[in-house]
Amino acid sequence: MMIDKNTYLSTFIKEIPKRRYRNLAWGIFFASIVIFLFLPWKQTIRSSGEMTTLLPEQRPQEIESVIAGRIEKWQVKEGDFVNKGDTILVLSEVKNDYFDPKTIELTRSQITSKESAINSNRDKIIAQDQQINALLQNMELSLDKGLNKIQQNISKLKSDSADLKAIKADIQISKNQLDRNEELYKEGLKSLTDVEAKRLKYQESQAKLQNVLNKILITQSELKNAIIELNSIKADYSDKISKARGERNSTESYVFNAEAELAKINNYVNNLEIRSGFYTIKAPQTGYITKIQQAGIGEIIKEGESVCSIVPLNRDLCAQLYASAIDVPYLKNGSEVRLQFEGYPVLQLSGSKAFAIGTFAGKVYFVEKAANKTGKFRYLVTPKKGSKEWPKSLSLGSGVQSWTMLQSVPIWFELWRQLNSFPPNLTEGELNKLNKKDEGKKND
Repeated sequence: MMIDKNTYLSTFIKEIPKRRYRNLAWGIFFASIVIFLFLPWKQTIRSSGEMTTLLPEQRPQEIESVIAGRIEKWQVKEGDFVNKGDTILVLSEVKNDYFDPKTIELTRSQITSKESAINSNRDKIIAQDQQINALLQNMELSLDKGLNKIQQNISKLKSDSADLKAIKADIQISKNQLDRNEELYKEGLKSLTDVEAKRLKYQESQAKLQNVLNKILITQSELKNAIIELNSIKADYSDKISKARGERNSTESYVFNAEAELAKINNYVNNLEIRSGFYTIKAPQTGYITKIQQAGIGEIIKEGESVCSIVPLNRDLCAQLYASAIDVPYLKNGSEVRLQFEGYPVLQLSGSKAFAIGTFAGKVYFVEKAANKTGKFRYLVTPKKGSKEWPKSLSLGSGVQSWTMLQSVPIWFELWRQLNSFPPNLTEGELNKLNKKDEGKKND
């Protein structure tokens, strides 16, 4: 088949403008892509998590029964609003030791009796102390009396010893005179009467000697008896004082044991009174009752078992978010974060602050230093002062997402970083700035 040359040329000439426009369009398209790749892009750290509270006491908590008991009456139902101290549940006793309603009264009577016994024995201790003091004084007087008697016998013995010496000297003199008179009588110079007089005197001196010796023996015997009596006094009074002190120590020991028993009884009574207060389970704080976990009347609950949950009324909400290890070095206390809450429409362009419609501002409050079981690092974000308030209808546990703005980089660099899973391109100066800011907040 032959193509007309003229027809082909005319068709080719007509297609030239269309090709030019097509090539121009492709050129503009590729140029736009190149320009787009070099446009600035704000690097971000994206995280997700849920809502919680900053203070632990403001989080939902389980209300547990301190004691085991039987459910007698429910005062609330799920969804009810309660104030702090309102009664939630009434229990009755299930342990045999506490069935008697007069247990506290009877135990208090034991306390009164025990206190009376203690006071009586304390008075007895005072009397025993007085008895011991009296025995000590009597012993001292008796010992002084015995020592005086011993001293008297010693003095008497000394006196008798002196008399003995004098008598012995007198006997010697009498003996000498008798001998001379007998010699003179033989010579006829003395009469028999003189000799007999001297002999009588000599005999009298010997009799006196015997009397003095008898006195000395009697005094020595009395001295020994006085010493024995003194030792006997010591032994008798020591025995009496020891017995009195033993009785006092026994009484004091009884008082100490009674005081220990009294302390146990008082502790038991206090525990009974405290336990009686646990028969009603009360709201620990103001809030709403949720998740009633026990059934109806008559059911027995165990000690420490949860009966329901309470959601506090006043809550300082914060976002609990989780970041990967690669992003944690760039999360510092005080860093600004944009948040999206579940249930609230939002338009957020990751690389631009300008496109943040429906998001809310926050700041990093705390970053954990250790990863959880999934390898994520938890951090808390609180509302930023001076910015738009967070919605008041936020619920605990609702989902939340965050964007943390970092350095501006070209789009091509960000694409390349994401493909290679590199960390954000934060300069050393900016990283030092964040570290200084974090150190400043710690010092404050």
